[in-house]
Parts: sequence; structure tokens; C-alpha cells
Amino acid sequence: MSQQLLLITGVFRSGTTLLTKLLNGQQDCLLATDAFLYFFKCFRSRIHREQNGEFRQDQAPIGDDFLPRDMNTVRALRRATLDLDLTEQDRDALKGIDETTARLHPDLAAPLRAIREDTFAAHLRAMLRLLERTYRPDRRPRLLGFKMSWLEPFIPALARSFPEMKFIIPCRDVRAVCASQNAKPEKRSLLFYARQWRRSVACQHAYGSLDAELRNRLRPLRYESLVRRPEPTLRELCAFLELDFNPEMLRVDRRPDETGGSWQANTSFEPRQGIFTSSLERWKTELRPEQAAFLEWLCEPELRLQGYETSGRAPNLDQWLCSPPEVPAHKLVAWLRDSPHSDHLRDPGSHLTEMAQELLRRRVLDSQAAPEAWSGEVLDRLFVFREYYPTLRRAWQNAPHSGNEPDGGPA
Repeated sequence: MSQQLLLITGVFRSGTTLLTKLLNGQQDCLLATDAFLYFFKCFRSRIHREQNGEFRQDQAPIGDDFLPRDMNTVRALRRATLDLDLTEQDRDALKGIDETTARLHPDLAAPLRAIREDTFAAHLRAMLRLLERTYRPDRRPRLLGFKMSWLEPFIPALARSFPEMKFIIPCRDVRAVCASQNAKPEKRSLLFYARQWRRSVACQHAYGSLDAELRNRLRPLRYESLVRRPEPTLRELCAFLELDFNPEMLRVDRRPDETGGSWQANTSFEPRQGIFTSSLERWKTELRPEQAAFLEWLCEPELRLQGYETSGRAPNLDQWLCSPPEVPAHKLVAWLRDSPHSDHLRDPGSHLTEMAQELLRRRVLDSQAAPEAWSGEVLDRLFVFREYYPTLRRAWQNAPHSGNEPDGGPA
């Protein structure tokens, strides 16, 4: 049987690591954890240069809507393929192995820098072959791949260049994601979480429902289902991946990871082994009530679309326009402190601009006008995919939800 490739991606703290460990319990599967982000940053920079000329931010993080002020690059990436010839500038950038890959996969760093291929696609194939030689030298896995957060925007290009690749996008309640990550010293702003999470939900629905090329190659996954019903959920995923289910896959507490040593659950709250549900609703005590309310207001349409319950709490917009319940800028993870994604924490004018965009987003969702009444440019900027807007609007307008007006105005 031919080898199949797999990418697991989504918002951090959504179960991507747990799913990777579960699947790696099948001897026919090899998935690397948190590898190769630098490759996709290099590809992002190449697409940007082709649209806009020189790009001097090769190490810039992949943003909440890729490059927020550059829709040309966003659209070009959606049309792209990895079958692009590598330039010398690309080759130099691909030697810049990111810290996470080097730390988690030290045996890969030097061989990765030595790869010399002609295209991005060939380079990625060589990276995957290197994984196989390093971690499974004696047995060729039938399923090979990696997990890495942030990569949803690259799925169409990967699908075109790798017809044997499948994709899984886990999703977890954004309030739980925020509480889990911000329990650690490396914090992000609530607006950052909201936009990353909304983008991931948009990609999941747009690729799975609107793109015929991806419809049968992509599966969404509810984190809550995975930890509450691990065996039936994992059996369904194995069927999708054409893998045999093995009960030993569920014994993650007994297995080493790829780099040696036993594996401990990737939780921010306390060291745990195995699969557990105790952290599912920790956000209710870890987040301050006003933080939970702010996240709900930012994400309530997508929360409803994904089937999550919300409190129905009325938004406190009068206060949030002046003083949002945000993370102080000095507590942000270092790479976000000086990023445009955190301008709103330092500059009141920038905060008002961002809130105005959020208010416009809710106005467009509440509108009774036909979707065609809004320009494609507006819908792309507010919802990532203009084609996804009707789906989100239906889910929002057909469900009870909190009001958009201060002090509990009409829904």
C-alpha cells in the first residue's frame, strides 16, 4: 500500500499534541511534533515578495489573518502551489532552522540544513524522508507527517502539491484555549486568541464545505470529543486515515515521544499522564468574568457555529471601548510585544480602530441584507473567506445569542 501523508494543524492548546501521540501509537504511523514552521515562513515570504517586492520579515509570526493589511498576498497564497523553483534567497532562508525544531528534533537540524532541492515541494519531501530515516530506519510507516500550529492558510497549496496528503484541524473552545495558554508565563492578548481561533474555524468550514478538492481529505476534530470519547473518536479518525485501530494507541502514558523519554500531557495547569477531562471547563475559574465575556463577544458567532454554549451575557461595550479586559503589554510573550498584533494594548487610538472593525463585523453578521450587498473585499477582511460568510451568518442569526448593544440591548 502506498504511503500517505498527514498534517495536523490548528490553534495551539487544541489537542494537536495529544492527537499526534495517540496516532503514533500505531506502528504504521510516524508524526513529528512541532517541526518545520520555518519552512512555511520561508514560503510565506516568497509569496509576499512575488506580490509586493522585497520582504524583510522572514521571521515574522504568521498573523491572525496571515498578513492583515495585504490581501493580495492572502489571495495569492490560496492559489499557490509548492511547486515553485527555489531561489538562492529561499535556500539561504531554509537554513534558518527555528528554535522549536532544533530543540525537539536535535538530530534533524544539521541534515535539514544540508538539503538541496529545486522546489519547495521537493524540499518538503526531502524533509519528510529525513524524518523517516531518523525515527523509523527499519520500518517504513504507511502514514507519515507532522503536527504544527498556525498552518491552516497553507493547506490549499499543500493539497495541490501533495495529492496523497490529508489534513486534520482540531478545535477547542476558545475560552479554554486562552485560559490554558495564559496560565503560562508566555501570554497573548485576548484579541489575538480570538482572531487566531476565528481564522482556524473559517478555514475548517471553507476547506471542508466549499472546496471540492479538499472535501474528502480534511477532517475537523472537536478536542472535547477526543478526551470525552477517546476510543470511538480515534476509531473514526483511523478509518479516515485508513489505519487499523489498536487499543494501545490510547496508552499515551506508557510511550516515549520521538526524541526519547516518557511523554507527559501538554497541560498548563498540572502535570498529568494519559487522557483526562478535568481541564475542559477550567476556563470558568481561570478567566476573570469580564475576560470570558469579552472573548464570548468576539467569538460568539463561531462558538455557536461550532456548537459551544455561551452565557448570553450582555456585552459591556461602553467600558470595553475605553478599557478592555486585556492582558497588559509587558506580560506578552516576547515575540508579540512589539508586533502590530499588540498595538491596541499600547495605543488607545489603535484599540478604537480594532474595536471599530469588530463592531463592523457584528453589524455585517446581523444584517438582513443579502450577502451580495457587501463587497468581497469587506467580507474577506472580516471573515477570511467571503464564501464562508453566509454559513456563519445563518448559524448566528438562527441561534439565540447575546445582544450587540451595551447594557443588554436587543439581540
